[in-house]
Amino acid sequence: MGLELRIKLRILLKLLLFAATLLFLVNNQAKAQDEFDVLLEGGTADAEKYLGKYIEPIFKGVGFGLANGWYNTAKTHKVMGIDLTITANLAMVPDKDQTFKFVSSDFERLQLESGSPSADLPTVAGPKTTENIEIVVIDDNDIPTGTTISRQAPSGLDLKEEVGHNFVPVPMAHLGIGLPKDTDLKIRWAPTVDVDDFEGKIFGFGILHNVKQWIPGLKESPFHLSGFVGYTKIEASYDLTSSDLNNGTNDQVSNYKVKSLTIQGIISKDLIAKKLFEFTVYGSLGYNSASSELQLLGTYELDQSVNTLNDPVDLSFSNSGVRGSAGLRMKLLAFLTLHADYTLQEYNTLTAGVGINVR
Repeated sequence: MGLELRIKLRILLKLLLFAATLLFLVNNQAKAQDEFDVLLEGGTADAEKYLGKYIEPIFKGVGFGLANGWYNTAKTHKVMGIDLTITANLAMVPDKDQTFKFVSSDFERLQLESGSPSADLPTVAGPKTTENIEIVVIDDNDIPTGTTISRQAPSGLDLKEEVGHNFVPVPMAHLGIGLPKDTDLKIRWAPTVDVDDFEGKIFGFGILHNVKQWIPGLKESPFHLSGFVGYTKIEASYDLTSSDLNNGTNDQVSNYKVKSLTIQGIISKDLIAKKLFEFTVYGSLGYNSASSELQLLGTYELDQSVNTLNDPVDLSFSNSGVRGSAGLRMKLLAFLTLHADYTLQEYNTLTAGVGINVR
């Protein structure tokens, strides 16, 4: 595997982790890059296949995390009322996604050194490992030489050991604006980040609508009932053509995208409602759907043009399912809100946030 492609793919993984965790995994990126470097020695086909299994919990965690943090009450604003809320969403990676089944027959050049036909190996969200992978060496014509090299299989970040739980952190912020007909518009947006050859952006919107007003007999009920639909999209890219790593082509770029859609019914009740203090309980039931893509596009030459790869990495992931959540909110001084909720879904998610709320 050529040195230039090796470095470019390491940059790609750095981009992925940066965008996927929105800066929260920055301290772990160097370790993850070193782990993925091992896979490149087995060739692009096997590296892509292994990477898909290894990195999937990050994609799924981001998808589930983006579905959270949209609201902390079913009560809508008055017209032109606003709230600015910042949340931290921790999507918990279940035990089943902390490892994956490595089956030797699924790979061309990567095998277990032990000779076993299969083994449970860690994903990026899993534990450390002592398992070794045997890599078949090939010559310049892609013909096996009959020799092998041994490398330790990529380890997980071992977050459970380091911080007590395996989770994917997804911070987010939104602006809520009151519209007529008991409706709120929620906006998630960040200005495009354009640093050197990196570019990333976030956009999302949601609609919260009071459905109680349309149900006979519920208008005067002492609770709030609303429907909510929210959509978020993250896009990031790394242009490799202007870097010192460029090998003469002009089409080299890595792309990352994630889209998240959530549809929910929300109910809330103010248990204490005074001028300077308000205490609210809220809950929801709904459905999430998310999709993600990771691509390395362009033409890449290996080992002094002995081999050429075109668009070597193209991965996609999707996840969906029902969800239910319950939470508490405190409103202090008539404008400051503190809230926390817990969501039951495939990746159970803990959300906590603070906001400024003017009805």
